Amino acid sequence: MKRLLLAFFVMFLMSPRSLQAEPGCEETPEIAGCGGCACEACVCEADDFCCNSEWDDLCVEECIVDCGGTFCLPNCGDATCQSDEGEDCATCTQDCGCKDGEACKFGECCASDCAGKTCGSDGCGGSCGECAEGLLCGEAGQCEECQPNCEGFGCGDDGCGGSCGECAEGLACAMGNCITPGTCDGNCNGNADTCYCDDQCAGFGDCCDDVCEFCPELAQCNECTPDCTDKGCDDDNGCGFPCGCGDTEECCGDGICRENCEGVCTPDCTGKDCGDDGCGGSCGDCGNVEACTNGTCQANGCADACVLGEKGCAGNSTWLCTKNDNGCTVKSTTACAVDQVCEYGECQGDAVVGDIIAEADSTGTTPPPKKSDGGGCNSAGNTPASAAMLLFALFSLMVWRRRLG
Repeated sequence: MKRLLLAFFVMFLMSPRSLQAEPGCEETPEIAGCGGCACEACVCEADDFCCNSEWDDLCVEECIVDCGGTFCLPNCGDATCQSDEGEDCATCTQDCGCKDGEACKFGECCASDCAGKTCGSDGCGGSCGECAEGLLCGEAGQCEECQPNCEGFGCGDDGCGGSCGECAEGLACAMGNCITPGTCDGNCNGNADTCYCDDQCAGFGDCCDDVCEFCPELAQCNECTPDCTDKGCDDDNGCGFPCGCGDTEECCGDGICRENCEGVCTPDCTGKDCGDDGCGGSCGDCGNVEACTNGTCQANGCADACVLGEKGCAGNSTWLCTKNDNGCTVKSTTACAVDQVCEYGECQGDAVVGDIIAEADSTGTTPPPKKSDGGGCNSAGNTPASAAMLLFALFSLMVWRRRLG
């Protein structure tokens, strides 16, 4: 926690004049300790990271703030608060001290404010009061009745200082559940108290020894062969990582490795769902009834008229279902030749004449040609043979009447 709080002091390190080249006054990446500087023992007693790993900017801050390292600020004490040299109320109280009623918080002076509050923070590192047992400090700075919550938990704190239960001997409480410490048995994607069983533990180096035995589905437990064939340097290599570039190259915005990306177009789809990415690519496509307007898919007011790819007949013309510029489906028609007829969405052979009728059904799809139903009195009965038989009958009737006369 202390290291986190001290992180707010690092602003003064940005100035090239902020620290003199005295031992302990400059960070030494990948080098532990400060070579026996005057504040080394004090700093490392409070923060062993500084002497076991490296002397970073927080170690420098601890030297100045907590361990008397004012020698890092040679002008401290001249009665002038020089913030450009790293002096503030925390690093140089002589020159930058706070007024009466103020406190130094993260290198800045602030005044306590508890107006209307009975508990919680005073906004300046202090407290406006504590709540009695069973009460909780609400967002408005007032003590409120606490509502215990143990739903889904078998152990641990109930949120009000009470308990959701205790674990049996040999088990440990981790994230509200009783688990066997140090094993991933029954605890995949969770905390095993002394180690972890999730996808991030490999990166942090704190996986349980049996993580792949009980959690084989985790990424680090599956052998993966990277494949960057025909992929850009920013594309996934198939194993959850970008394809990347060589040691002397950098991945440019267009996905190509170069020694220098200066002047290369970088696609930008920030705030866009569709349209141009600024480099000739696309930020995405819209749905059938949407149009891309200023990078956003919006309803275009049209409706689909058919199913994409469907075809049929409309009179003696074929139609094919396609998309128009607005993304809606429409029937695109093509007339058949004079000696053709539309059948099943295609122009077929020579035109059929006589008793063959081609008519579109309600969907526009032409059914097979059929014989017209004339009730027995269609044009097929008006043939030359029929006429001859009629004349023969009339002639016979006239002869019969003459014989009777």
